[in-house]
Amino acid sequence: MIGDSPSRKSPATAAEGATVLTHSSALTHHAVRELRAILENATVGILFTRNRYVVQANPLAARMWGYRMEEFIGISGLDLHPSLEAYDEMAHDAVPVLIAGEAYRGERPMRRADGSLFWCRISAKAVDPERPREGTIWIMEDVTEDHLMRDTLDKMTRELLGIFDTSLIGIAVVRSERVARCNAFFEQLFGYAVGALIDQPVDRLFPSDDRFSAAIRAFDEDIAAGREHRGEAQMQRADGSLFWVRFSGRAFEPGNGAAGSAWMVEDISAAKAAEAQLRQALDEQQLIFDSATVGIVLTRGRRVLRANPRLAEILGIKARDFAGGDLN
Repeated sequence: MIGDSPSRKSPATAAEGATVLTHSSALTHHAVRELRAILENATVGILFTRNRYVVQANPLAARMWGYRMEEFIGISGLDLHPSLEAYDEMAHDAVPVLIAGEAYRGERPMRRADGSLFWCRISAKAVDPERPREGTIWIMEDVTEDHLMRDTLDKMTRELLGIFDTSLIGIAVVRSERVARCNAFFEQLFGYAVGALIDQPVDRLFPSDDRFSAAIRAFDEDIAAGREHRGEAQMQRADGSLFWVRFSGRAFEPGNGAAGSAWMVEDISAAKAAEAQLRQALDEQQLIFDSATVGIVLTRGRRVLRANPRLAEILGIKARDFAGGDLN
C-alpha cells in the first residue's frame, strides 16, 4: 500500500517469524540434550580444549584421570601428561597435523591425579584448522590393559625366540608340507645353510617318496585322533647322506594338521650306532656261548639263569631244564 514502509512487517508475518524462532529454539534445545546424553554415556573420554586448558569434558574423561568433574574443567593440558617434555613432544607431533585439518592419532602415557600413569589412545581434530585457538576435540581411550598384554606377549615372544634360536634340538614350523620356519640347529642337522630351508618342501628331508607318504599318513592318523605324533626315522641330509632322528610333532589346532604343525627333531645316529654295536656284540657272545666246546652256566644267587648246549650234553639233560634250577 502507498505510504507503507517497505521494511515494516505485517502482524501475520511477525507472528510467523516468532513461530520459526520458537521452533528453532526447541530444535536447538533438543540437540543439546542429545549431545549431552552422548557425552555422558560415551565409552571413551571426550575433551574440548582451548588455549591448552580443558573447557569441557564428559564424566568418563574426568574419571579416567581420577578427577571430579569440577576439578577437571579448567585444568591445564600439562597436568594430564607425565612431564613437560612429554607434553611438548605431543604438541610437536600433534599441532602440525591439526593445523593441516587432519586427525591426529597416537598412543601415549598419561598421568592421573594420584601421579600414576596409564596408556591412552588418542584421536584429535581441530574445531577450525584455520583458527587453532578455537579449540580442539580429543577422544581418549584407556588402553593400559592392551599395553600390558602386548608387553607380556612381547616378553613371551622374546623368550620363546631365545629358546628357539639357542636350542640344541632342531625345531621347525611346517605349513602346507613346507618349512615355514626353523632354527639354526635344525638347518645344521640337515646340512643346510642359514635360511636355505625356508619355504622348501618337507619331502626333500626324506630318503624316498614312499617314506614321506608313510610319514604323512602316520602323522595324519595321530593328529586326527588328537595325539602328538612321535617316532624314529631315517632322514636325508642336503648331501644325500642318511641319519637317524627321533621326532615329535604337534598340530597348532588339535585335530587339524592343515593349520600347521611344530616339530622337534633330535639326531640319534650315535645312539643307533651304539645300539647296533651292542646288538652285534650280544650276537657274537651268543654264538660263542652256543658253540663253545666246554660247558658254561650263568648263575645268580645260586639260581641257574642259563646254560649252553655243551653243558646240557655233558650232563645228559636239556639246556632249557637248567633255567630257574638250583645249583644244589
